[in-house]
Amino acid sequence: MKNKSFSLLFAVLSIIVITSCHEKTPQLALYIPKDVSTVLVVDTKTIADKINSSGITLDSIANMFNKNKNAKNWEDVKNSGIDLTMPVYIFNKMNSSMQAGQNQEVGFIASVKDKTKLEAFLKKQAGNATVQSGGAFQYLQLDNNAVAGWNDNAVIFTGSSNNAMDSSSAQLLKNCFTQSESNSVASIDGFKTMLAKKGDMQIWVNPSGSLAALPMLGMTKINQLYEGSYTEGVVNFENGKIIADVEGHFNKTMSDILQKYPSKEVKKDMIVNFPGTVTGFVAFAFNPKVVVDILHFLGFDTMADNYVSQMGFTTTDVMNAISGDIALMYSQNSSEDTSLSGTNFLFNFAIGDKVAFDKVMNGLVSKNVLSKNGNQYQLGMFGGHGFVIETTNDALLIASSDDLVKSYTTGNNKASLPADIDKEINGKSMLGYFDINSLIGKIKNSDTTGNKTAEAAKSTFKNLVFYSNKSDGNTSSGIFELNFVNQDENSLASLVKFMVVAQNERNLREQNRITPPDFPGDESDSTQGNSMH
Repeated sequence: MKNKSFSLLFAVLSIIVITSCHEKTPQLALYIPKDVSTVLVVDTKTIADKINSSGITLDSIANMFNKNKNAKNWEDVKNSGIDLTMPVYIFNKMNSSMQAGQNQEVGFIASVKDKTKLEAFLKKQAGNATVQSGGAFQYLQLDNNAVAGWNDNAVIFTGSSNNAMDSSSAQLLKNCFTQSESNSVASIDGFKTMLAKKGDMQIWVNPSGSLAALPMLGMTKINQLYEGSYTEGVVNFENGKIIADVEGHFNKTMSDILQKYPSKEVKKDMIVNFPGTVTGFVAFAFNPKVVVDILHFLGFDTMADNYVSQMGFTTTDVMNAISGDIALMYSQNSSEDTSLSGTNFLFNFAIGDKVAFDKVMNGLVSKNVLSKNGNQYQLGMFGGHGFVIETTNDALLIASSDDLVKSYTTGNNKASLPADIDKEINGKSMLGYFDINSLIGKIKNSDTTGNKTAEAAKSTFKNLVFYSNKSDGNTSSGIFELNFVNQDENSLASLVKFMVVAQNERNLREQNRITPPDFPGDESDSTQGNSMH
């Protein structure tokens, strides 16, 4: 029962997010601590409009939540005193202590319309608990790890993932209401720039906020690489696709390292030399010397060298051995082969300096990490794995079969890439593509025949494309694009329709669920009316 109120809180605020209307409220950002890990802001007017375009009402979505015993009646939510015409800010914050370990705190912030109604609503959720005063705000303890507080302008719900830190949520709530603007995300120029960008949703990520919660890393200089760096982006639900446009910003320490080694471009041949139709691939291009410099800055190079020197090489040898051009490709064997194991795959690690590469490989063989037979390797002395490891003059190849390696290296049967993917390769330092529709069809045929959710997924999702443009060392930009089968319908409407099918089937399965036997593997006991008890 301890997490009941927090589960209720999440369900209620989820509904609020998709039903509120749009009006930028930078004032709410004043309540968000500067050291949070992530912030999500929602343009809820456009979100609501796009959901409505699916033909599914918001009330019917609320009814799906109501099937959960912890969910709240939608009518109560609409009369809660929360201003549903204003946006909701959601954030999470990481911290840790020696006594309680790691803890994730979550905050939900919304505007207040009627304090009297709000207080009555919250007291009902807290079992008519006594309202307490925090000075500039009032609050109610919902349970051991969730608390709600409010003033004339905002209501803030905070929750903790760690029940051992009972006071964590209350302390976070107090900080949110009493902190100065300089201690909030509203004081960060990059955050304000993000708010000015047009998007259905806006995302802010602060890597140093997460690193601060990792004690061992906190003892290193890694925070100097990320302090002041951030990633921000916008998400838009367009017809036939969801697009996330993301941009990373580096601090001077990281920029000084990156600018020494200009960004590289993905090598197209590494992908298109794969024979047949590519079901998916990921390709990277980077300068390995960046890794050497980062290890040196952190002071890890000496420790790493002490370890690998036992095998006769250094970390610099490892970085020189590879060029930084890496690609993974895979495809299904055939449309008739519906087993998940029926997949061809190939990793290509392009060789940089051949002398350094041979030195590293010979060192691994000398310690029996690898064994060698001609140009082929295997793990350990005896192998036994279901893939091959081979080398050419310019590449280390790990593949599902030797025949695939031979076909790939001859390049006589080049891959056929979708036209819209082929044109995206130029100018990218990272590029990925997955044919989701093909993969879902394979899973459906093999494991979930007759499953309505799988059928709905196949008729909903097409593919995923993501890439990163070449960086100037100060910033990097990228796109994540989820494409849908129906290109004429808004992607959020398509997504909601799929979620309804999935939720309805889940509800049906829960209604028909058969209680498993008390003793795994002893099915006979389940037919005896639990007579052993």
